[in-house]
Amino acid sequence: SDPGGPVAPMATEFVVALGISMIAAGTLFRFSPQHRLWNARILPFWFLSGMLLAAYGAASLPRLSTRFKTRLGVVSVLIACGLPLRILPGWLPVPRASDGMIGLQRASRSKDTNVMTIWTGHNFAGYESQAAWPEYRSLMDEANRVGARSGCGRAMWEHEEVRYNSYGTTLSLMLLPYWTHGCIASLDGIYFESSATLPHHWLTAALVSAPNRAASEGLAAYSGPTNPQGNLPYPSFDLSRGVESMRMTGVRYFIAVTDETKRQAATMTDDFAQVGTSGPYVFYRLLRSELITAGDEEPVILSGIGQSQVGGWLDVEMAAAQRPEAFPHLLVAAGPKDWQRTHATVRHAERNSTYGSDVAIGEFRRDPVNPVTVRNIKQTNVDIEFDVDRVGVPVVVHTSYFPNWKARGAHGPYRAMPNVMVVVPTSNHVRLHYGYSIADRIGWLSTFIGVLVLFGGRGVRIWRRRVIGTAADDERGWDNEGKDDSEGKDDSEGKDDTEGKDDTEEGTGCNESGPVGSWCEYGDTEQSSGTPEQFSAPGAAPP
Repeated sequence: SDPGGPVAPMATEFVVALGISMIAAGTLFRFSPQHRLWNARILPFWFLSGMLLAAYGAASLPRLSTRFKTRLGVVSVLIACGLPLRILPGWLPVPRASDGMIGLQRASRSKDTNVMTIWTGHNFAGYESQAAWPEYRSLMDEANRVGARSGCGRAMWEHEEVRYNSYGTTLSLMLLPYWTHGCIASLDGIYFESSATLPHHWLTAALVSAPNRAASEGLAAYSGPTNPQGNLPYPSFDLSRGVESMRMTGVRYFIAVTDETKRQAATMTDDFAQVGTSGPYVFYRLLRSELITAGDEEPVILSGIGQSQVGGWLDVEMAAAQRPEAFPHLLVAAGPKDWQRTHATVRHAERNSTYGSDVAIGEFRRDPVNPVTVRNIKQTNVDIEFDVDRVGVPVVVHTSYFPNWKARGAHGPYRAMPNVMVVVPTSNHVRLHYGYSIADRIGWLSTFIGVLVLFGGRGVRIWRRRVIGTAADDERGWDNEGKDDSEGKDDSEGKDDTEGKDDTEEGTGCNESGPVGSWCEYGDTEQSSGTPEQFSAPGAAPP
């Protein structure tokens, strides 16, 4: 379009969409509560929308030629991207802001650092290129041997971020499933960020990770639990409490690395059995910890709170983690009518108070049950199967609850704190399958409709041009090759079918005897003297 001319409708929609995106991102970042969504993740949408708006504004400057605006845009992008990447020529003048004043300076004097080069160089160098690769490789080889000797299962490790980062990333032990071909599962990898079980995991990490022992390990910085999620009541190091917390999430192996943790674990022979070593690491088998366990008390249904993390569920969960003796062993969100019920009240003194700081639980009684025997446990990515010797007795499935789980051969699953499942077998064989929920089906249907609209609409337009346009040609006596079907002679050669004369003899290229109006050819373009309405049909050919 001409510079300064009217803005095309699509361009206007583009600007409005970017403006809405920028306002929405800024509003969410400023006012959304800091819960499961980390607000900083919204900032890229703010910056991207603002930069695209600025680029569009620069490209729409009036009274500038298209060529000049293109060059200006290219130079601006090169400077904006090349300056922090430190790839610009040192003599090139670049913007400088100091003490509220804006000026120019040589690129060689800029203090902008190339963070991308540092990050990419570190993250993509590969584990093998790290100085600590031999220790990391030895650890993963030992994990393979432990799985082969003692069976596959989930692993929880003591958090020692500085040491793990020396392998290439602080998340390096999350690759246990990769190096062990799926045999040793990573608890961080299973319950990470998107799972409602994550707060329980962070509390477990704090319980089983000794505080700063960096000096004795030859590491200069702090090591130990990172306590990354805000407003949680993080406990101090307490391995005995950590054992029960790990059992709740079905942990099979615990990997200790600090001297203090290994010393305590060695004395807890009723809970730990050493099954492997690698460098500073010791593998322990967590005794009496299985994926499926029989309940020893009848579950208690909790009312008075919502099931969302911010609706009271997380508060009660954190309160129960701090005072387990004051709460039932199994608090569930729903269950059979004959299970007892209790009420919880959650009060917040202030908006950002610690979860579980003011929770009152109603009266309840502890009704013991005769546990069933669970055997033949099998697990895949989407199925969990097991057998029981009796029906009607609650069984705990130590896997993160989600509505997609459906049970066959049992009532449930019912959500239980911290975020596991309880089922009541109605058959000696129980199978849980992770399938599609109603929300999933609606999402897939919406996606399918969107694809049809996107590609099907284009197909309809092409069909309309070909079919409806052909019908319009037939009404005017034209076929798709520009021929007049009324007399069977070709007008495209400039001949008059009624008199057999050529109207283009004078070199005008115009046929003035067409059925609707004249159609003239000027070089590579065609123009018609007919009215716009006469050629408005999609795919209509010139008369």
